[in-house]
Amino acid sequence: SGDTIGDSTGVGPWPSFWTSGSDTLDINFTQPGVYSIKLINANSCSQIDTVVKQICILPLATATFQASDTLACVPASISIDNQTTTTQCGSDSWLWRVQHSDSLNCGSNSWSFANNTDSLSFEPEFNFNGAGLYTITLISNYPLSPTDTLRCPADTLVQTIRIADSPVIDSLLGPINICYPDSATFTAFYSACYDTLSIQRHWSSTFGTPDSLALDSITLAFSSPGNYYATFFINNQCGGVTDSLAIGVLAPPSANAGNDTTVCFGSSIPLSGSVGGGATSGIWTAIGDSLASFSPNDSDLNAIYIPSAWASSQVILYLNTDDPAGPCPSFYDSLIVTFDSNATVNVSVPTNGCEGSSIPVLATLGGTASSGVWTASVPGTFLPSNTHLNPSFSPNAGFTGNIVFSFVSNDPPGVCVADSSSDTITIHPIPLLSVSPPNISICNADTFSFSASSSVVGSTFSWTVDPNTSITGLPFSGSGSVIYDTLFNAGNADDSLLISFSVTANGCSGTPVTAVIVVRPNAVISP
Repeated sequence: SGDTIGDSTGVGPWPSFWTSGSDTLDINFTQPGVYSIKLINANSCSQIDTVVKQICILPLATATFQASDTLACVPASISIDNQTTTTQCGSDSWLWRVQHSDSLNCGSNSWSFANNTDSLSFEPEFNFNGAGLYTITLISNYPLSPTDTLRCPADTLVQTIRIADSPVIDSLLGPINICYPDSATFTAFYSACYDTLSIQRHWSSTFGTPDSLALDSITLAFSSPGNYYATFFINNQCGGVTDSLAIGVLAPPSANAGNDTTVCFGSSIPLSGSVGGGATSGIWTAIGDSLASFSPNDSDLNAIYIPSAWASSQVILYLNTDDPAGPCPSFYDSLIVTFDSNATVNVSVPTNGCEGSSIPVLATLGGTASSGVWTASVPGTFLPSNTHLNPSFSPNAGFTGNIVFSFVSNDPPGVCVADSSSDTITIHPIPLLSVSPPNISICNADTFSFSASSSVVGSTFSWTVDPNTSITGLPFSGSGSVIYDTLFNAGNADDSLLISFSVTANGCSGTPVTAVIVVRPNAVISP
């Protein structure tokens, strides 16, 4: 700046009059620039010598640059606009460093200097062939060698460049199988690979109905069972990728037990069940009839249900399918069996009857039976009427043989029909008794015989003796068709013995016959 250190005291060429400056100078420079330092040396002989030195005062280094792009797709070429101010000293220096990081794992550390530039170039160029975050560091006024210690402190500027690539789909998550009509949720896990600004997503499916398209997750509903695909598309400015996930929409098991039915109590029911969808078999169970049976077995879809005697008035039959592999559960269908009470009739008729007798008959009703009508297989009369539950029946006179009595109940409401019951009675003829001889006379101590016969084969005979007699030798009663014995009359006059014969055949008694025996006493001569 033209300043001087020391003074010539106004005596120009006569050094002996100068005020000498310092041997050592310490100078503080407040502004950068190029300075000249001049040293003037003289002696008493007025010999003068000068030396001039220049010194360059550097400004503090300031690193400034701008990359041509801070986001680019691989392969990318990036140039640098170095905006760092240069000095007048011609000793400026730069060092460029590049570091790579890839937290998204979608690229590689692949870069190089381009167009004959290198790490010391003022404005280098770069080629990037791997995606990631690249930090470019500029160190301005970097010492060129370990001995270059007089330089000012270096300045550093760091700028991050995002080198993007097409997105990467890491995985698609969703169920492999679902049970129709369930819906399925699919989620995409992906990396945008350093370009999140232009990212676009899209879902599509085969025959599925998405609830939203531009989301990481979608829920699909399907119109029918089958095999489908959920496809995820994603792209950014560097490109796009797609991935698909297959899903099986399984048909759920189905069962049809048949229609509800009403039958009479105790009736067997042929079943006609069916299974479908994912089911291959089924099994029958009965609620309300713990002792029910199925013929030939409970796993036959067309089995016959055989109710037990302890079945409820209403039984629910369940057809339960097997539990197929996969997400679909088993299924069941049911039918209701309603049992109507039966009309029951029980007829009670004597086993045997006798000709000419009235026959008592009895009908016992049960269940839904409340009335009915009697019929007989032969002509005759019911008294008081043939609708009476306990009438008597008189066949026409002279009838013998079998009579079949039947009672038919009323037709009750519901599905049950009228009931009937029958029984048979045999009407036997009245045996006709004959005694031979009908009357006889014998002497005292003589034997006699009577022979009884009947019009009915197999009749049984009995007899009794009138006790009002003096004749002895015969019991007062007996049985059999023949009487043969000896009688005694101890008196002096004739006496009679009355014997009453009875006959019975098949429980029917004939008319008794009385035979008379006159027993004469022995002759006695009185002196």
